[in-house]
Amino acid sequence: MKKIVFILFGLICIVSIGHSCKPIENLSIKETILKSDAIVIATVIDFAKREKQSKVLVEIDEIISGNLRNEHYLSFNGKEVTRSLKNKSSIPYRTKRSAAPGKCFAEDYEYGGQYLFILKNDTPYWSPLNAVNEKINGLNDPWVNWVKGFITGVAYSNQNDGG
Repeated sequence: MKKIVFILFGLICIVSIGHSCKPIENLSIKETILKSDAIVIATVIDFAKREKQSKVLVEIDEIISGNLRNEHYLSFNGKEVTRSLKNKSSIPYRTKRSAAPGKCFAEDYEYGGQYLFILKNDTPYWSPLNAVNEKINGLNDPWVNWVKGFITGVAYSNQNDGG
């Protein structure tokens, strides 16, 4: 009996270790925003399944900051769900939405859902555990307003500091 319990405990440890996220660099959300290439608001318009990987296609609604290779559409890994959850943390979000416990990124998206993406090389999957692809409720969502306010504050500060 002890042997079975020990084996089960070992398997549970292996499974939980295999699915945990251990980022190399822990960036704050402010550092993530500052190191990003672009920040956009986009709406999910399609999904495509290729072999074992599914892709999400989003249409850009607004470019808040930065530049993209394609100013109209983005495509990256993601899976379709019937209902994508919003981040339940207080703003500013200090971690990703809880859609994927143990994973570095939330990769679930709702068709027609609107998201704020913090991008590097046209992907949100670069700053582990951070709020880089959050579901929002329109352009006046509190998360959108906080991010825009932070960016405006940084730009204002740099302008007044001569930088």
